[in-house]
Amino acid sequence: MATVDQSKVRSGFDVEALLGERYLQMLLGTALDAGMIPAEATFSSRTIVLGLIPQEFRLYEPTLDSDGATRPTHPDAFKTEILFGHALGANAKVRGMIGLKGGLTAIDLDLFVKVDLINTLDEEDGGVAVDIHVVDVDSTQLAFILSQAMLTKDELLAKIKEAVDRGPVEHRHNNRPPTPPKSPG
Repeated sequence: MATVDQSKVRSGFDVEALLGERYLQMLLGTALDAGMIPAEATFSSRTIVLGLIPQEFRLYEPTLDSDGATRPTHPDAFKTEILFGHALGANAKVRGMIGLKGGLTAIDLDLFVKVDLINTLDEEDGGVAVDIHVVDVDSTQLAFILSQAMLTKDELLAKIKEAVDRGPVEHRHNNRPPTPPKSPG
């Protein structure tokens, strides 16, 4: 049986070497295409859209936006970096490329995310759960974003956390639904 080359593992998790940053970027792009990640949000009456990964990297046509138009793309959309020793505990940086609806997605918005895998195999309906929390945001255009959204950085972070934070999202090792809690008695 093959093993993972431990010299390539920096995080302590074999999954880092098996998946990698490019794989995670494509996984997030697919989640946007599938509707698992919201493609747009409204801030101060402006609709902001997330850019897609360019078409040459997918084998299907992406879904259209809410108006039936093709969504904009950007090569840096969902660019992912695995982090170590981040001051706020983030272990991944994910770049969203954003812009006004109907325009280009040319503004970077980096989300610093803490992703934890939780092993629940010792429980009756065990599996693996994923806990996802945004701990910070940044951008080369942060002052512009804040002025256009008429928000402080803390308010922007709170709105992003509301849309992104998940925890724990369960992935079961079997196809059975979770067992309902037992009633007292």
